[in-house]
Amino acid sequence: MLGIRALIETGVVLAVIVGANALFGWSDPGWVSLNPTPYLLVPLLLGLRYGFAAGVLAGGAAVVVSTLWAGLAAGAPWLDVLGANPFAVLALPALGAIAGELHRSVLGRADASEERLAMFEEQFERLSTELALSHDSRAQLQDALALHGAEFCSADLELRALFAADAGDRAEGLLATLDRLCSVSEAAFYQTGSKGEFEREASHGGPGDRLPGRLRDTDPAGALARAALDAGKLVTARELWEGGAKPSTGAIAALPWPDGDRVLVIADMPFAAVQWQNFARIELFCRWVANTEADLETGGPPAAVVDGDAFRRRLELAAASAADAGPSSTVLLFSGDGAKLRDSVVPKLRPADLAASLGDGSRLAVLLPMSGGRDAEALVDQVGDGVACEAIPVRGRGCADEIWNRLNDVA
Repeated sequence: MLGIRALIETGVVLAVIVGANALFGWSDPGWVSLNPTPYLLVPLLLGLRYGFAAGVLAGGAAVVVSTLWAGLAAGAPWLDVLGANPFAVLALPALGAIAGELHRSVLGRADASEERLAMFEEQFERLSTELALSHDSRAQLQDALALHGAEFCSADLELRALFAADAGDRAEGLLATLDRLCSVSEAAFYQTGSKGEFEREASHGGPGDRLPGRLRDTDPAGALARAALDAGKLVTARELWEGGAKPSTGAIAALPWPDGDRVLVIADMPFAAVQWQNFARIELFCRWVANTEADLETGGPPAAVVDGDAFRRRLELAAASAADAGPSSTVLLFSGDGAKLRDSVVPKLRPADLAASLGDGSRLAVLLPMSGGRDAEALVDQVGDGVACEAIPVRGRGCADEIWNRLNDVA
């Protein structure tokens, strides 16, 4: 296609030059005596437009036309005219070759520039896509961080509310708390009785068909409760099914109370909430309530000053809870005069907070369960500036020993 266009344009340019020659230089046919000759425009234009071959061929065509016209006008043989005008023979094809090389050089650079431009456009599109993905990921990460642990924001208030009410309402309050924080929509506490029976102590949600007032070991929910008591840990219905029990819709899971006299039977939960992490949260709340109830039964208030061993056990429980279910706790280490220190700090503690006197009494450690920096700052502000204080976060299972050694100045 380009060859045909080159031939047509060569003819057109030659016709224009010949016409100009006839109009303005009729006395010099072919402009063979003119130097430089206008016929140089033919190979120059065609070489620049179409390259080396087109420039050389156009230069040869211009030589043939100009010398043939000059020979016919002078009545001389064409070869004699060629020999008498070596400039035309050599200059026109040579100029076409030079113009063709210029074309190749310029066009090659243009092609290279286009390739680089295409490469840059591709890289720009890829980087734009990656930047958009990065912005989306950043927004998702910010949302995830903002919502991380949101379900436990009210956990401390819920825990305090349980012990602010009467003991008889505590079981129902815990079931309602588990519904709000862990999506346990139907559950009941059962007291262990004689002859393989369980007496319902409190229930929450549902019509009660699956969790009647009395359970027997032969009932699906009763068999699950008995398995949990025997195992001493949370047992799901799936574990019974895998052990050969017949599948039923009696209950989803059962969790024994630490003292073995009570068992929590969960009958219904949303499908999305049936996961091990949520079961760990349920167990976390029950363990905290059971430990606080044990403190109450021994005569000490929920925010009591206990000995070092009891404090360390509760510290290990807080570390395990942070690792299993997410909510972190905080330990505050107060320093000062022993008697004044206890009088200044202990009355400010909340229900379920725990304190322990360390060393010679000049240091007092306070554990704030499921409480972060804001609660710690609020307590420090209440105590006042006259007491030195250091805050230590409890954020993982392995940190309990480290914190205990730090509290006791053990290297």
